Amino acid sequence: MNMKRMSFLFIFVLILLLLAGTFFANEAHEQDIARENARIANETKQQMECIQSLQAESERIFTQDQVLPHLLIENTSFRVYGEG
Repeated sequence: MNMKRMSFLFIFVLILLLLAGTFFANEAHEQDIARENARIANETKQQMECIQSLQAESERIFTQDQVLPHLLIENTSFRVYGEG
């Protein structure tokens, strides 16, 4: 082979290697993003379960306590503590 053909082949191979490296780096980055999204979704699910549990508990207390509705109706203004 002559020198021009070898240098063209060498540059062509380098470009292919560069493209392949870019492709694999992009795939690894996308997998990292997918893992992070899954972690956030799981964390959000756990937080929602906690909130729902607290809401259910507060509803249970509100419905079982006979005095609480009257206290809430009578005491509609709230005082801010820690000021003054």
